[in-house]
Amino acid sequence: LNPGMGVYLTHYGNQKKYTNKNGVEVYPDENYAREIMQLFSIGLNELNMDGTPKKDTNGNLIPTYTQQDVNELARVFTGWDLKNSIRYGVIRNGDGDFTHPMEVTDKYHDFGSKTLLGQTIPANLTPLQDMKKAVDIIMSQPSVAPFLARKLIMRLTKSNPSPAYIKRVATTFKDSNWDLKETVKAIFTDEELWDDFKQNRIMKYKEPLLAYMQFLKAMHVEPLPYWYTAANQGGSKRTEKYYHFGNIYRDAGQAPGEAPSVFNFYDDDFIPNDEGFKNHNPPLNAPEVQIQTDPVLVQFSNRIRKALYDREKGYRLDLLNNGNFDAFLDDRRMYKGGEDKFLISAKEEFDAFEMALDGDTNGDFANVPLSGSEKNSMMPKANQATKALIDFVDQKFTGGLLSQAQKDALYGNLEGTIQSGGGRTRKGKAYYNVIMPVIRAIVTSDAYMVE
Repeated sequence: LNPGMGVYLTHYGNQKKYTNKNGVEVYPDENYAREIMQLFSIGLNELNMDGTPKKDTNGNLIPTYTQQDVNELARVFTGWDLKNSIRYGVIRNGDGDFTHPMEVTDKYHDFGSKTLLGQTIPANLTPLQDMKKAVDIIMSQPSVAPFLARKLIMRLTKSNPSPAYIKRVATTFKDSNWDLKETVKAIFTDEELWDDFKQNRIMKYKEPLLAYMQFLKAMHVEPLPYWYTAANQGGSKRTEKYYHFGNIYRDAGQAPGEAPSVFNFYDDDFIPNDEGFKNHNPPLNAPEVQIQTDPVLVQFSNRIRKALYDREKGYRLDLLNNGNFDAFLDDRRMYKGGEDKFLISAKEEFDAFEMALDGDTNGDFANVPLSGSEKNSMMPKANQATKALIDFVDQKFTGGLLSQAQKDALYGNLEGTIQSGGGRTRKGKAYYNVIMPVIRAIVTSDAYMVE
């Protein structure tokens, strides 16, 4: 009854069979009826409790439902429309209320008896009773528990759960009378998951959008105190404490509500065109890799760099704009529509680096060399502090998944570079030449894009 679902899957304004003005019989929209079975409950084929497909005596897959079941279920979802719609089934000129559940108009509902998945829904029930009875029938199907168990495991913990893992979670889901809290608890406390943790195994790839949001949360993201919708001048609209993310779909290949189809942004059964995935027995799924394309990963890296360079408070706001927020807004042209509206903080990284460098966190970064005469005496400490920072950021963002070869390569690219440009102050050089590139390199590494 959510209006967003009603509009997206086109069952708002659905009505019982009728004959139009041209004498053509019009049947109820089947879209939601099909999707609620195929995508949200039982899937296309019958499953055993461990998620493996059932087969008939000829070795063929067994469909979970027929076209007739779709037709009958479509009759259930008739008569519902947005609240306060002026004309049934029509959204225009702001008609309809998207903030409340859909409401029923009886004359458009099919009150006849219906047969769904071999069970009968009696005639003359209310439209809500019709719907609840249909849901009860669907939930009684044996494939629901394994189908949803596998989906939940793949989203929450690992892309290739064993049949035993699926069966344990499916059993909990069924035995708890469909209690999602108990089901999620079973997923996160399962012995297979914890064995994976102990063995430091990669369990799944990250969706780019979630990887970006995890980065922002780890960097203590906060909305700007205020920003303007036009040039920073009188008369422009001032917006306070409100996030805005520009071009997120382009950069992450994802954005809320922007999935290209009801099948989400990627296929759960996607197998990358790589021998390590294809030749494994059985072949390995990596659904999220389907949208970890080269363009997306390049844009992701650019977006990380932009956040670190343009949005970090200690460097961009304090060092380059002397803490003057209005100057910061004007300098970065924050009023542009495509600009991100947030600030992040690398204080943890500043402190970790300075502690290794100076033995304190007072912010003076005393052992960062500014002049050539300081280089020989201070550079060894700066290099050791760089190694310590790499270890710290690796633990923070990947849990220590970077290989020693990766850490050595990163250090090799940064060794001795701290004296370069990036600001006249010691703290500015520390951030621009070491802290920022270390964070960016690790957050855009393969070790960060898996979990």
